[in-house]
Order: sequence, then C-alpha cells, then structure tokens
Amino acid sequence: MKGQFRNYCIFYFFYYATLGVFSPYLNVYYERLGFSGSQIGNINSLSLVFAMFTTPLWGIVSDKTKKHKLVLTVAVGMTAIVLFIWSLQRNYIPVLVTAIFLQICRCDIGSLADSMCIKFCNRYEEDFSVVRSLGSLGYVFGSFAVGYVASYFGFSGPYVYIAMICSAIAVICIQKFTEDENDENETTQKLDLLHDGKEIIKNGNFIYALLLMILISAVLDVINGYVGNHLVGTLKQSDSLIGISTLAMVAPEFFIVMKAQKIFDKIGYRNLYLLGCGSQVLRFLVYAFVPNVFAFLIVSLFHGLSIAAICVGNVNFLYRAVDKKILATGMSIYNAGYIISTALFNQLFGRLYEASGSGSMFFVAAILTTIGLLMVICSKRLNIMDRRVEESI
Repeated sequence: MKGQFRNYCIFYFFYYATLGVFSPYLNVYYERLGFSGSQIGNINSLSLVFAMFTTPLWGIVSDKTKKHKLVLTVAVGMTAIVLFIWSLQRNYIPVLVTAIFLQICRCDIGSLADSMCIKFCNRYEEDFSVVRSLGSLGYVFGSFAVGYVASYFGFSGPYVYIAMICSAIAVICIQKFTEDENDENETTQKLDLLHDGKEIIKNGNFIYALLLMILISAVLDVINGYVGNHLVGTLKQSDSLIGISTLAMVAPEFFIVMKAQKIFDKIGYRNLYLLGCGSQVLRFLVYAFVPNVFAFLIVSLFHGLSIAAICVGNVNFLYRAVDKKILATGMSIYNAGYIISTALFNQLFGRLYEASGSGSMFFVAAILTTIGLLMVICSKRLNIMDRRVEESI
C-alpha cells in the first residue's frame, strides 16, 4: 500500500498547490479589476452561499454510489474548466456568475479527498498528518510559483494556467487511487440518508468540531484572503512580499503538520488546540495594532499551529465521531457549515475592510477566535482523542 500512500501524497501536493495559486492573490486580483471592498465581499460570499446547497450533494452522491474516485475526478476536472472561463471575465456581473459556478465545483474537493484518505490511513496504519503536510508544501509551491511569474507577466495569464496544470496532475493522481472495495461496512450496509443525516446533526461531538472549525479555521481562511491587501495597501509593501508572507505562514506549517500526530500523542489534542487558538488570537492582534512588516512576518509563523489543530485534529476527530459508512456525507455537511460561515465572514470582513480598513477586521477576527479558545478551555470533549480512552468513543 506504499504506492497508494504515495499517490495520496502527490495528489494533496498538487491540489493544495492550486489553492496556493488561487487563494492568496484572489482579492488582490479583484482589486486590480477595479472592484470595491463590498463588491469583493459580495463575490466571495454569494458564491459560497450558492455552493453551500450543493456541497452536501457531492458527499451524498459519493456515499450513495460508492464511486468516490469518479466523483472526486469530476469535481477537480470541472473546477479546472470553470476556472479558465472565469479568468476570461473582466466585468463585475460575469465575474460574479462564473465565481459562483467555480465555487460550486470546488467546494467539496477537500472533504471528498479527506474522507477517502483518512479511511485509507486508518485501515493501513499510515499517518494522515504526513499527507496533509504535503498539501501545505504544495500550497507554498503554488503561491511562490504564481507570485514569481506574476512579478514579470502580471496576474492574468499565469494565475490561471499554473492552477490548471496543477489540477491536471491532481486528476491523473486520482486515477491511481483504489476504491474501498474491501470495506464490508460500506458495501453491505444500506444508506438511509435522511436518518443518518439527522444522526450526524444530533451528534454532539460533530457539532463541537463544527463550531471550532467556524471560529478558528473559517475565520482564518477568510482573513488570509486579505493578507495581501493588508501588506500592499496598509503596510505599503510590494506584491512580492505576499509570497514571502505565505512562506512565513506555510513553511512552518509543513513541519508542524507533518509531526502533528506525534505532537497530539505527546501533549494531547486539547493542549495543541489551546496553542493553536491562543497563537491565532495573538497573531490577529499584532496584525491589527502593530503596523510593522517584521512583526507581521514573525507572528505569521504561528499559522501552522492553527492548521495542525483544525485540519489534522478535526479530521481525525470526525473519523471517530461519524459512522464510517456515511463519513463522506458527514464531512460534506461539515464542509457546508464551513461554506456558510465563510460566506458570512466574507460579508462581514469585506464591509469592515471597506469602512475602516484592515485593522478593525483583524480585531474582530481576534474576538471570534477567542470564543473558540474559550470553548477549548471549558470543554473536555477533545479528551476523547487520547488513545488511552479511544474505546469510550
């Protein structure tokens, strides 16, 4: 199964490379098209609102048909095609419409891949954190590649073509995945989607993980979309520093995420969540009140702690909290919650950015993350992830 594990690693590298190409520069790209802060917020939030209705469908179709590989292939392939069409638009309404279709296509790729990979890793005792760390490395690669090329040719050309190349390689990797044909639970148990969906929603551990994701990961991801605007607009830095700041965030993330499972085993899930939440609060406060690029880069190094806690910790947490035969559906509902929350946060932060600049936006993000920190402090739910009490889950 080492070859299969390698295929997952390569897929995650190139899939997250497309995100590294796309995400850090997206709002800067929209500003260069002449869109206002509220228009940018509308594009981001409305595309997510439309996508939230289709996100659970990807997981339901995947679980219902057992064609996990085919569904993932269609999602990645359609994303590349729509991305090209989106790149040809220059006016607000066409950009808005194509952005909506783009988000519908790409909204559940991560959850579909995670549900396949986490089951594979648990079945064959592989380390999911290693796979996820390769995704972090791919994100750095994509961000630096487009940043370097864009410094010579601008965003319009390389911004899309690099992402399409990475998507094509990701599709090739998916074809080398094998379906979970030996998983008797998946192949012999009939799905009752209405009943199972209700059970997921009533699952206290699932809701707890969902709320943590909203207050930490969703806030972080939306805020990261404005990092480039803050550097270029508020701190008066060049476009090239966007790539450097991405490196400061994601390079430590690669090493922390790769060792995440060992860190969890050594200090406990709850303690790493505390570190991730606390460091994120500190980071946002520095962004908000310290207009210094060196301080900005230093606190950006904390990014990996938040990613390790939420992206690796929550996936493992959900694997134990949700029935395996509907894991893809559960993770798609989880992802739908992410989409809804990021849509709301895009509206909130977009209007804050337009009305009073990036400082107030970062301060509000710090307050939201503090609520997540208090949830970790006051709850013992994460204790179920200790290996010594796994049998009680």
